[in-house]
Amino acid sequence: MSILNLPNEVIISVCRYLSPAEINSFSKTCLHFSVTLTSHLNDRRCRKASFDEICHYGFRALFLAAQSCDEDLIRSLLSEGIVLSLGRWVLVDMVNWLNEESITSLLRCGIDAAYPDSEGETPLTVAVWNSSEQKVRMLLGHYGTEVNISTRNGQRTLLLAAMKGNLPIIRMLLGHLHIDINAIGPRGATALHMAVLNGEFRVMELLLESETIDVNIVDEYDRTPLLLAMQLASESNKGLAILDRLVKDARVLFSHQDRLPVLHYAACYAQPMITRILQSSPWNCDVNPRDLGQRTPLFYALGPGNLFTGDKTGAIRAIKMKENIDAILEDKRVDVNATDIWGYTPLRVAAIAGNMTGVKILLSRKDIDVNVKCKMGKTNLTALIERAQFSDILEVLRTIVADPRLDFRGSYTALHMAAYLNKRHLLQILLRHPDVDVHAHHPGAFDDRTAIEIAIDHGFPDIVHVLGYERYYSGC
Repeated sequence: MSILNLPNEVIISVCRYLSPAEINSFSKTCLHFSVTLTSHLNDRRCRKASFDEICHYGFRALFLAAQSCDEDLIRSLLSEGIVLSLGRWVLVDMVNWLNEESITSLLRCGIDAAYPDSEGETPLTVAVWNSSEQKVRMLLGHYGTEVNISTRNGQRTLLLAAMKGNLPIIRMLLGHLHIDINAIGPRGATALHMAVLNGEFRVMELLLESETIDVNIVDEYDRTPLLLAMQLASESNKGLAILDRLVKDARVLFSHQDRLPVLHYAACYAQPMITRILQSSPWNCDVNPRDLGQRTPLFYALGPGNLFTGDKTGAIRAIKMKENIDAILEDKRVDVNATDIWGYTPLRVAAIAGNMTGVKILLSRKDIDVNVKCKMGKTNLTALIERAQFSDILEVLRTIVADPRLDFRGSYTALHMAAYLNKRHLLQILLRHPDVDVHAHHPGAFDDRTAIEIAIDHGFPDIVHVLGYERYYSGC
């Protein structure tokens, strides 16, 4: 008997022992077999085959049907349960290899456009990452697409587009009704963070056009887009352009509660160009913001926390420091006599730190007050005398003593302190000032005694000699 004359039941029984590829070849021998075996072939592809066979033959069958836009065959495969076998995320695996018409055919037949795979990827995230503009437009027009979905590693469609710098796709995403422009991705970053970090100036401008964007949002490291722009600006001219654009946005805040103001960062790391950009903001940037210790950026540029303070290895670093301080003081609104919680001024901080460059710059200002007292009642001169026993700051002391605005008549603590500490070289510097009175009494900490009396009581002959009382001392 010819095989063509076999009953349908026998033919189907034989096909149970054949692979889908063999059944497909068998069905092509004649029209009768094609009609008889189509349903059985689909059943083997979709449900009764092994997992490997389903992944290979089932996926290939659906892919070829979509590629040819054969919606009848697609619906037939779907009715046989191919999606249950391949997974509802089957479109994620196909979106890269199909054109827009084929994807549209699958969506019309009921394929899920938003179901993620094991990595959280959706057809939209794959299309965005591969910069497939037509596919992104088509998927965004489908009612089942989720535009704000997060992948397993926290990536979102808008963040991916910002990373790629694809302006047309970003415009399409921003035009979607349900887009969240402030959606948080890995490490708390938003699309604006990503644009700034990657130096994408045009992407940043496009995002800033939105009225709903939060330009002061922080990531997991407590960094705002402005702070990231400052870090980028210290490395490249592209960063300077991004920073300049950000500070012109009226919504950008330069200071935040419980957070160090951005001007302090620029001052601390000696970035004069960044300081100038920040101070040039048209929205009345506060050039005297305070940290938790009530210190302004000028303190950071002068004090021991500055990157270049106290370094004596070369003239280049001194020049960098001078440029940094000059950049801050270019703005006439900067308060050179600001005080912190201890009543210290920038001049005192610079002097104690041995910052000769800073001291000279401050003393060149006409509005500097060289006689300010801290909350302990000590002047800058007194603080220098006390500090001189621990570090070599004689040059700073000479510079301040030589300033004609220094008032010796209001307080004699410096002279008394130098005598008390047995610092002959300090006394010699102080005695060069014409207003110093060696006969003055101090009614406070030194019990109304003069400097010479303090030296005599403590047995310091060198000090007595410097003060001109060696005869008196020898007769005692």
